[in-house]
Amino acid sequence: MAHGNVHAVLAVHQLQEAHHIVKIIQRLTDAHHNDIGHFLCVFNGEMFLTDLGAGEYTKDYFGAGRYDILCNRSLGHSVPIINGLEQAAGREYQATQFAWNEEAKELTISFGAAYPKGCIQEIVRKICMKEEDSLSLCITDLFFPVEQTKEIVENLITA
Repeated sequence: MAHGNVHAVLAVHQLQEAHHIVKIIQRLTDAHHNDIGHFLCVFNGEMFLTDLGAGEYTKDYFGAGRYDILCNRSLGHSVPIINGLEQAAGREYQATQFAWNEEAKELTISFGAAYPKGCIQEIVRKICMKEEDSLSLCITDLFFPVEQTKEIVENLITA
């Protein structure tokens, strides 16, 4: 389990001359993006699933208007939107599990706790690479709803 000391893990794999990049973020302070579980996908140098990057550094970027800026919000990242709610800001909203299985080439991250309390019990995202006839990247999200969970929207940021 990762608790507060993992900022970013970047896994780069070269299989059949392909380059896949998976980036998962563990929030350390209130000044980061609300993007726990976000990932990138690059194949042969071409970006398929991307990141908006950092915004323009203005007074609002570091102030009360921080999460009004798209690139800082969950809506600007490849993470689910639950009941119309994005991930919450603050250190207490974190991933509760972060594990890499080398044999299966699979990353598992649990991040239901990144959302406002009561909207979802848990979200488990599995990211794996499969090498069969061709290389594929497989993303599986497992949702564990609560009674208040009414809507789950997958949000993918494409290049």
